[in-house]
Amino acid sequence: MTFDLAIQIVQWFIKMAPWLSKLTGLQRLYARLKLRVPLNAYRHLHKELIHKLREIDINAQDPEHAAVLCSRIASNYLDAACEMIAYTLSEPRDTHKLCGCIKLFVSDDQVRLATWIRSKNSDGRPVRLDFSGATGNSVFAALTGHSDGKTHWPKLRCFACGDLCSQPRYVNSRGNDYKLWYRSVLVFPIRLDHDTIIGFLAFDSPKVNFFGRLPCPYDFIDKPTDYHDELEECALYHIGGIISDTLAIVLSRMQTNLIDHVTTTGESENEGK
Repeated sequence: MTFDLAIQIVQWFIKMAPWLSKLTGLQRLYARLKLRVPLNAYRHLHKELIHKLREIDINAQDPEHAAVLCSRIASNYLDAACEMIAYTLSEPRDTHKLCGCIKLFVSDDQVRLATWIRSKNSDGRPVRLDFSGATGNSVFAALTGHSDGKTHWPKLRCFACGDLCSQPRYVNSRGNDYKLWYRSVLVFPIRLDHDTIIGFLAFDSPKVNFFGRLPCPYDFIDKPTDYHDELEECALYHIGGIISDTLAIVLSRMQTNLIDHVTTTGESENEGK
């Protein structure tokens, strides 16, 4: 039996449980199945994500090779994060439906933004510098509390949208190129503290509403408190928050070396483009 089939069977039991539990002897089984599903999620979070973060942190102590070694480990970490998101959504782990990346600011004024790492299934998307920074993209503007030229965003803790193509106020510095890659997005700030953002953890998919019924920030532009209250009721928000916040702790220790590495890599990738 495959892992995905086992999950589907468990989900079927949970869905049918209110009726099945009325049958003799199945109430105890229902209770055990309810515990088993979050157990598998926590196991993945612990062994696949937290352990890889520890590897990054250990390798960061080698200043000469830290950036290269940590980039390799971070690629695996990002793949595990994508699997965790897909698992939480009970989606088949189709690698072409969900991609992830980590972007870092390489200047204190938040003007230069560079992609550090992408998940392995990113279909050849470039790793490059973006000089528009936080103001040239609605997602990054919302997470830093800036204007994108069309909307002056309050500072949000997460940006989730099921279909960017349906939002006429969405701004992307690369025009409509994003439509080649994604429509649904789920993005978290990587924060050292409430005011200091060093980058972003981003997930995206070409599938509309891939991330389920998360609240859309465009419906809450003037009501950020209500938006955050809605997010508090979403498991995916807390999973992404755990991933991005723990990542921030590790990256803070190697920020200078990493910025130098990302800048050099981004400039070489930009050559000829």
